[in-house]
Amino acid sequence: MITVAASPEPSTRSESVPTTSSGLLEDIWGEIAVQLSASDALSLSQTCTELYSFLSRWDLWARILRAVCRRHGVFLPTYPASKSEITVDQLVRAALRPERWHRLVRKRAAPFAPWDDYSSMRRNFDDHPAITPTFEGAFSHMSHCWLHLIPGGRFLVLIDLPTITGIIDVDEAETTTAILSIRDLGVPGSTEHRAPSIVASQPFDIACTLIPIAQSSQSAVGIVSGSLFRVVMVHPLTAQSHANSPNLSHWRVIAFDVEFSANGGNSPSLKRHRSSVTIDTVRGNARVVNICLQGNLVLLRFSGLVVVWDPDMMKYISLKAHDWNARRYLSVGCVSMLTSHHLVSIGVETLGVWDISSLCWIDGGLVAHIDEASTQAVPPDMVISGPWKLNRKALNRIEFSQVPCPVDSDNRVYFDAHYKQGGDGIIARYQLDVAPLAPGSLIGLPIAEPEARLSLTLVSATRFPTSKFSTNVELAHGRLCHVRKHEVGGQRAYAYVPSSIPSPPLTALGKLVEETALTTYVCLGTRAPQAFCALSGRMICKTLGEDVKVVEYLS
Repeated sequence: MITVAASPEPSTRSESVPTTSSGLLEDIWGEIAVQLSASDALSLSQTCTELYSFLSRWDLWARILRAVCRRHGVFLPTYPASKSEITVDQLVRAALRPERWHRLVRKRAAPFAPWDDYSSMRRNFDDHPAITPTFEGAFSHMSHCWLHLIPGGRFLVLIDLPTITGIIDVDEAETTTAILSIRDLGVPGSTEHRAPSIVASQPFDIACTLIPIAQSSQSAVGIVSGSLFRVVMVHPLTAQSHANSPNLSHWRVIAFDVEFSANGGNSPSLKRHRSSVTIDTVRGNARVVNICLQGNLVLLRFSGLVVVWDPDMMKYISLKAHDWNARRYLSVGCVSMLTSHHLVSIGVETLGVWDISSLCWIDGGLVAHIDEASTQAVPPDMVISGPWKLNRKALNRIEFSQVPCPVDSDNRVYFDAHYKQGGDGIIARYQLDVAPLAPGSLIGLPIAEPEARLSLTLVSATRFPTSKFSTNVELAHGRLCHVRKHEVGGQRAYAYVPSSIPSPPLTALGKLVEETALTTYVCLGTRAPQAFCALSGRMICKTLGEDVKVVEYLS
């Protein structure tokens, strides 16, 4: 591995190919540069004049940037695609951006040391390392809405509902009009700051009163291809239209596709899918646990029900998936996710994997209807026990969340386990690999030998004092935490880099956590973060006046 040197960024000093290099050699160096990290490619350009000239070309850095985007899961239209819109220096800085945030937090954070070695002032956060924003600007009043940053940090998805006032009785209207809008926040790192612009918008009606929508709905976004991302929303349906089924909760799942032209641009098309899904769940399980988007597939997890929906093919899978092999029925803590070929369920005591091709796909038509009461439990093809060795009280409070993966992650998923141990909070990140076999290959594999097809690795374990931190597990994906307002006199956001663990045995988690401390955190100011992109150093937060604020931490 090439060591990253503190060297200046290359410029377009020459558009010509080194005269002493053959076409084959140029191809080889080009492939090497694309396979390297952006910082290593930059270091490589400083080794000699010929490589400096060759690695200063616009077309090569455009290839490197595309490779970085695919590797880290950055949405390609985040950055312009033509020479007239982006220079070589800007391409280089864009390619380095995912690495820069990690290095900045590492540089500003305190060195590793046991927690007890820190002074009381440091432990009380009165003298903590901080990162100052390079830019911040507010826009838009925020009512009941959901927002998502598309990986890369340029595009913001907003779903807005009408503002609740004391004059109108919101329960009188059985239909609520929501608005989905896509906002362009500008290219990350651009010096030309402007107000976020709406590049696409579409109103849509929801057959439900306002307050249940605001309280129970969930939404998610996912990259489908290099030019398209999908927005999915799950919302309740009004009880009046289902008076004959008082013991059921009724949901509808809708999807929107946002597609950009092949040459980039900031005028995407926004289309709602013709097909949708209605789901009837047992009222006691009336909660959407998580949503996962993988390619064309949409996964929805309720307490005991899992639905996998393909809106393009208008077909679906539904099954009951609980914590298999658990000593008692536990489903509340379970989350589900998808690889390219498998359904994965992470439970309090077990991890289960199903081969998607072996499950029964049902043609749903334009409006598929799923009834949890008639859905059968399907045993997984493989089951392994969870590696966390916790007491019953800690297990009952453990939380799981999926960590977004790049589009080409294939048969790998990452997830965080968030739990308490010894009075402190732990965020442990795991990597689960399913053997890359053809669909259907897991059929008949003995349950007793799951290790032949599954590999679970502890990637990191980060500790923080729960008396101070109130961690949103979803924000932990972006490596963000925040502090409770009533304990420190104001909300503060903190960024962290997970404490890396090189190939540890899973049984050593307890000792590893004891040796980590709050030493890789930096303060990002008194903010209430709503979304964060570590790939660009861009945060979306709320102000006291409920405005949405865009905050930049990288120039």
